[in-house]
Amino acid sequence: MFLMRLLNSYSNDMINVASQNPDLFYLSDESARGFTNSLDVSPVAAKFDEIRSYSFGSATQYIRDRERDGVGRNINLNVIPPFVLPTRDNCPISPGTRKRMSLQNFGTINPALYSQSDSDENMSFPEGHQGRLWFQLAYERDSEKLICTVVKARNLPCRADKSQCDPFVRLSLLPDERRTLQTKVKRKTCDPRFEESFVFPISAKTINERILRFSVYDIDRRKKHVLIGHAFHSLCDFNVALEHFPVTWKDLHKEATEVENSNSVRGELLVSLCYNDDIQRLTVNIIEGKSLHSKEKASGTEAFVKVSLMHQSRLLKRYKTQLVQCKPEDDGVISFCESFQFKLLSRMCEAVSLVILAETRNKLTKEKRAVGRVILGGLMFARGKELEHWQECMQKEKEHVQEWHTLVQM
Repeated sequence: MFLMRLLNSYSNDMINVASQNPDLFYLSDESARGFTNSLDVSPVAAKFDEIRSYSFGSATQYIRDRERDGVGRNINLNVIPPFVLPTRDNCPISPGTRKRMSLQNFGTINPALYSQSDSDENMSFPEGHQGRLWFQLAYERDSEKLICTVVKARNLPCRADKSQCDPFVRLSLLPDERRTLQTKVKRKTCDPRFEESFVFPISAKTINERILRFSVYDIDRRKKHVLIGHAFHSLCDFNVALEHFPVTWKDLHKEATEVENSNSVRGELLVSLCYNDDIQRLTVNIIEGKSLHSKEKASGTEAFVKVSLMHQSRLLKRYKTQLVQCKPEDDGVISFCESFQFKLLSRMCEAVSLVILAETRNKLTKEKRAVGRVILGGLMFARGKELEHWQECMQKEKEHVQEWHTLVQM
């Protein structure tokens, strides 16, 4: 199209020349042939080669500008601008085109960004190993929630027929185990990756008294849950003020040895309860304790008891007894004889629990040590003798009901 317009311009120029020299149209064939052969067309051919080397856009814009100025019929090839490489300035691109060019590779996947290199690939495990579990803990202070993320497990044992297992993990907070959560089942793998998060509502004041238990199970071909092992993580040193919580791991154990140790006898407390429905008041008497300390360290040890009223996981009120000197000649018996009163509505009796914690303190170093605790409450919080003591107290109003309770480790 461009060459046709250019030839059209040259033909118009030739017509003008012919109109000014009419004798050219009356030449004989032989004279016209001689006149044509005498024409020097080499400059025109050179200009055509030069125009052909120009960019299409530059030459087209040049002709349009000449036509706009009214001189498009008298094109002078000597003033055609030189060829310039197109840039953003002399060859502008529309914003839409530039955006499409910049998003040319948008949406493509770079595998290097998603490659996962497990640091435990070259980790060696001992013989008879039951597996290892990775998890991460975090705490939201505003909402008082403990967030536990089960990351993965490695080196889980195969079944008896050498086939891979279908594992899943159950989580619970000891000692009350009021809430048990569970991951999804991973099929046919001894190295599952879970990446699942679970939430436990718990206050920052009581989180250090809890133990997190992980139980890994396998679902066999008969749909039966077969225990692979347990892992326990104590929250006694858990710092809720941290902003970054690292990923940690625990080895699995077939036998729940840590549960036995956590429930081992740590002494006894004689506790009396009395509830008065007329004035909606709960009275707790801490009478005495047994075996709260070792006889060897009795001379330099003091004991005290904390009594906390909890509404689910929220602390309502807390009291503490006076420090009592432990004496070897008392055979481990410590007399407290202190009474505490709590305001308690009758409709809340089944939604609260009473946490009684016994502690000792070294007189020289002032270092405190938790001996054990007991939880009294309704069916949501207590079992066994602790539940029976609470129910008897609610049934026998205005009567003091006392029982010895065995302390367990937190």
